[in-house]
Amino acid sequence: AFITLKEPQYRDAAIFAFKKSIQLQSNTSETWIGLGIATMDINFRVSQHCFIKATALEPKATNTWFNLAMLGLKKKDTEFAQQVLNKLQSLAPQDSSPWLGMALILEEQGDIIGSSKLFAHSFILSNGRSKAAQFMYAKNVLENHINNGDDERDIETVEKLTTASIALEQFFKKSPDNQFALQCALLTLERLHHYENANELANRLIGILEKKFEKTQDERELFNFAIIKGQFARIHLGLGNFELSIENADLSQGIISESSDEKSMKTKISNHICLGLSYFFLNDFDQTLNQFQELLSISKDSKHLVVLIAKVLYDVGESDTKEIALQELTEYIATSGADLLVTLTIAAMSILDDKREDLSIILEELKALPLSKQIIDKHKDAPYLIEEITKRLYRNDTGKQVWQRSAYFFPNNLKVWERLDKNIQRRIASNGQNKVTAEEMSKLYCESKNLRSIQRGMFLCPWNVTAVKALNECF
Repeated sequence: AFITLKEPQYRDAAIFAFKKSIQLQSNTSETWIGLGIATMDINFRVSQHCFIKATALEPKATNTWFNLAMLGLKKKDTEFAQQVLNKLQSLAPQDSSPWLGMALILEEQGDIIGSSKLFAHSFILSNGRSKAAQFMYAKNVLENHINNGDDERDIETVEKLTTASIALEQFFKKSPDNQFALQCALLTLERLHHYENANELANRLIGILEKKFEKTQDERELFNFAIIKGQFARIHLGLGNFELSIENADLSQGIISESSDEKSMKTKISNHICLGLSYFFLNDFDQTLNQFQELLSISKDSKHLVVLIAKVLYDVGESDTKEIALQELTEYIATSGADLLVTLTIAAMSILDDKREDLSIILEELKALPLSKQIIDKHKDAPYLIEEITKRLYRNDTGKQVWQRSAYFFPNNLKVWERLDKNIQRRIASNGQNKVTAEEMSKLYCESKNLRSIQRGMFLCPWNVTAVKALNECF
């Protein structure tokens, strides 16, 4: 009851019950473990004594050693926790709990890469059944991939987020109303564009927060309610419910309007984006411009916001709005320096408008990109734009030379070989040097027009219509 409700009287009642149980029967390790957990926040020495007593009664019980290690970690004694976990690993190397403890220690010490690997290893060892491993793995994935500038085309990121989503789905079977886990699930599903599932969880979470606020009248619960309402606005925007998105964003904005902390500012930016895009899709361009002006007054340093606003202004289709869009992008470069994403956006807009005088300048800039920028460009958008600009300026295929240069620097990149040689692309993909989806691999096999390869493509992706048609053509 104390763990669920966080009310001290339940903890005190539990301590009284455990003490009474020990008086009646002192040789049961479970009772000592329970008393150790109950006193962990009150008296470190008593809790430590209880866990040591439990290990003496049952020295091979893994949960006892794990609790003792967590007690040490709670008191910032990482060296003691490490020693206990080493002992636990020798007792049960196949158990996920010592690896989870090691991950927590590395996280406490600031080793992000090491802790991420161990959280994943713990989750794999538990076969997705450990509640703690499920939750901590999902939390770690979100910490590594939220606000990290990841491209949604990155298969590895999507793979990790999908695994985190499955972990949280299993977690909810045991703890369906865990508030923090619900927030993590909303973020995960939003990134995966699973808006229907996110909508259900958001309704559940809002119901929990409303009940808490009605009971406690705590301003912190109202603040959390506003944050989730802002997230709810994004979910409705993804579902195409633009009126509901506006309603939720306005409600969130009204609650946090006086707040100025970092979390509030992020939510305000999110709300302005939702309002601006919702009004845009409802063809209310005046309100759209008002929201984006507010957005720029709050944050003009984010390249993603500047690019988003430029795209919306360009999509309006008027010559004035197109000029303003390009002006916003060039102003960003003038104040913040050259940026790959902004440069690519300017190049794409110039190609669509066929601005030949600008294309020559942009072509030289793209060709002069340093190797560090080319490495960041994982999906090879820059070579693609160089090729398209070259076609328009010189009416020939000399732009293909940029792909040959890219093949020299990035010989294992599938996008490069897609333009140069399909056979090499298929060979690289099938050798496991790159992560590809089953559907992408199936399409590559079908393009070979070989019966055996097409059958392999059908096996990998039975729902691939192209593979079915290719197989029919073989007979």
